[in-house]
Amino acid sequence: VKLGGCADPLLVVGSICDSMYKPISASKVGKAHAPAYGYYSDDYELGAVSRCGVRDKNEDAYVVLNDLLQKPLGMGTESDYAIDMKESYFTRFKAHGLYAIFDGHCGNQAARFAAEKFHSILLDESCNYDDIEDDERDDDLILREILNASIERLDEEFCEFCIRDGRDWYSGSTAIVALMVDDKIAVASVGDASGVLSSSSRNIDLAVMNGWSVLEEHDEDLNKLGGSKGGIVYREVAESHCPSRPAERERIQAANGWVTHETEIPIISQFQRMNWSDQDVLDIFHRCFSDRFSDSHGKPARILDIYRVCGDLAVSRAIGDREYKAAFNRDPALQDDQMDAGNNEWRSPAPMPFHTYQEIHKEEHTGIFEGDLVIATPSIQFFQVGSYGDDEFLVIACDGLWDVIDPDDAVRVTRNLIFVLGFSTKECAERLAELAGGLGSSDNITVIVVRFYGKSSGLS
Repeated sequence: VKLGGCADPLLVVGSICDSMYKPISASKVGKAHAPAYGYYSDDYELGAVSRCGVRDKNEDAYVVLNDLLQKPLGMGTESDYAIDMKESYFTRFKAHGLYAIFDGHCGNQAARFAAEKFHSILLDESCNYDDIEDDERDDDLILREILNASIERLDEEFCEFCIRDGRDWYSGSTAIVALMVDDKIAVASVGDASGVLSSSSRNIDLAVMNGWSVLEEHDEDLNKLGGSKGGIVYREVAESHCPSRPAERERIQAANGWVTHETEIPIISQFQRMNWSDQDVLDIFHRCFSDRFSDSHGKPARILDIYRVCGDLAVSRAIGDREYKAAFNRDPALQDDQMDAGNNEWRSPAPMPFHTYQEIHKEEHTGIFEGDLVIATPSIQFFQVGSYGDDEFLVIACDGLWDVIDPDDAVRVTRNLIFVLGFSTKECAERLAELAGGLGSSDNITVIVVRFYGKSSGLS
């Protein structure tokens, strides 16, 4: 088990559950950073890195496990489960791994807790399936259930822990989790962390029909099946949970919440932080940023739209953020029958910018909510390694990367690093984080790169 970022044992002592971290500021991890992590096997290679960036503290954490059935990390709490590995659903697979990034906000407590705890919870949930019954069920369906249950349980346990033994935490975290079993990848996302999968496809028409985008076509070596050209294709693997999305907005408003909107021209603030001596920065700028100055009418183009839950939180799904969730803020005097009758009213224990509601609706808010403003339900997608070609790799990262690098550029840069310059995935992760900083990222930057060895790589 490798923990990184604000959970790296080279930077912090013990577990976030230890009493020494009860004060909110006690777990702060400043500008210090640990070396990047690398792992190699016959089937795949992995690199991971977490950098503080321009921030004064790092609230990102990551966890890497190359064998899910190894003993979980102990945390010194009653949640350390006595797990019988033989009962885990993962025992039916020959290979399995877990690669996850947790991007914290309002403190690093949620990110550290998630990085430390998620493996234990995932294993425990994987033991809840009867072998006889589940032998006839689809693996995707079962893996989806395990991931859903694990992430929602992680959220519940953290929110409850936030007020235990005198704690008063209001931290939250987004998440992107890549679960690999044999040649299948399940990617679960909560919030705005994201990722991209790249492949050298032998049939780009087929790939496009299944939701992939084309980075470049190869005129040579036409595929005889359907006459399709070969080429480089990529696909985003996560779904961003923004308050502006209709379904998210409807849920928030149904809970008596509201969504605010503001705009920003990010390129102006980025200029001062950009590294103009970096050729990759210049290439990406000329390719993707030069059209952001003005449109044909001389007005700013590609204005960044920022939507916030109740004028505060910029994501509509997250682990933690208990002040936005009904279950942890209801009146304790309510009886069970009252809640069963649909009484789901609650007040947030944290200060809310109610003036932003009044600015929109021209009336005062009651201060009462009726349901969850923020949820931890993940979006989950499945991918088959080698289904469209070879030379495949996966990049997952927090928004510190994706705020300044589009998915196609992440693929373009990573392919050049791996297949032209011969970089390891560890060096690739470091370079992507460095490049994000050079492009003016204003956030912590955490990146994991996984390269899958296919036929064209010469390895198996």
